[in-house]
Amino acid sequence: MNKLLNPKANPVVTETPRIDPHEFEIGAVMFANAQELASKCDWLQTTINVIAKAKQDYEGGPFAVMFKCMEYLTKEQIDALPDPDAETGNNPGRFKVRTLNSKNKPVVKEWKYYHVLSDKLPGNILKQQRIDMLELSMKDPVQYNVSSVPQDIKDMDRDRRKAEISKLEGELTTSRTNILAAFELLFHIRAVNALDGVTASVMYALAEDGKTLLDGEDGRECVVENTKRPIVVCTTVEGRQHKDITEMSIGSFKKLRPDVAKEKGGTYQALIDSAPVVKRGTKEDEPGGSKPELINTNDTFIARLVDCHQYVDAIMSDPKQTNWTGLIKLINGAGSDDLLVTVTDLHAALGEWLAKTHKAGPRYQDIVVKRAEAEAA
Repeated sequence: MNKLLNPKANPVVTETPRIDPHEFEIGAVMFANAQELASKCDWLQTTINVIAKAKQDYEGGPFAVMFKCMEYLTKEQIDALPDPDAETGNNPGRFKVRTLNSKNKPVVKEWKYYHVLSDKLPGNILKQQRIDMLELSMKDPVQYNVSSVPQDIKDMDRDRRKAEISKLEGELTTSRTNILAAFELLFHIRAVNALDGVTASVMYALAEDGKTLLDGEDGRECVVENTKRPIVVCTTVEGRQHKDITEMSIGSFKKLRPDVAKEKGGTYQALIDSAPVVKRGTKEDEPGGSKPELINTNDTFIARLVDCHQYVDAIMSDPKQTNWTGLIKLINGAGSDDLLVTVTDLHAALGEWLAKTHKAGPRYQDIVVKRAEAEAA
């Protein structure tokens, strides 16, 4: 379990793009992918039914789904799943699919990968089919063909049919909510654990003996403690683990911003400070962490330029291309005039700088070749 949640415990493996965006429509492929995975997840339906039946309000629902998925899915399958919040790249968690509406007209519909996964679970498909039959049974038989409606539904009172529709719709909503929340939590825990200076762990429940942790290891059951703060965030600095440690609710934990913390060194305090701050008297959020530093010297400018180069190199080298595609979408979106002017002016300035650099092209080629030879040696 811990190896799946904490990437630092696993050897680095080069990721391979799942699909080629030039050959497929991303939305259609992601929809089919989620549907295919759902068809193989019969084992998940029992967990979903338990959650729906119990209607638990405590925060254990997403954990129950997460633990069940970690038990049955391999590390490779989990690594291949999309980030629930990703809207761009080759493996998005949110996507659009072209389809036909009830009037047979083409429309574009937005989907969430984990909602499709939930909807296409075999048990949930049966529930939706039951809802469809219940709704059909209450329509005018003169205008609609109701011959396919089962006899047991026809024998039900109208109020009873409405009650069953409400019950089944509630169960489907519960399934969607918990599956999405489970994978949001899984990805967030792994993102935090990717930081060098901090770890995030689950507070597991104790067995009846009061000593054994139910952490899913060595054949033990995997159960989260029934508490409002089931996640523990702790520093990795020796001697500080008993001081720099915080128990958090799922909501508070998901407000932490690992990307912001990484820019500030990836420490425990950087992560805690990364949460957005709500300004008193407003509903607006301010990003956590300190404000970007102004550039007043050439030394600072060069340092920031190196940071930009490293970031662009990283996102363009990422097989999923999530952040790079996001930048392209950003500059082509509404309200991007200032960004376009900034990028264009910067491009012109850097071009002029290179034009005045002695033999910039040959020097660059020579440097690249020497570095490649050195790495190969």
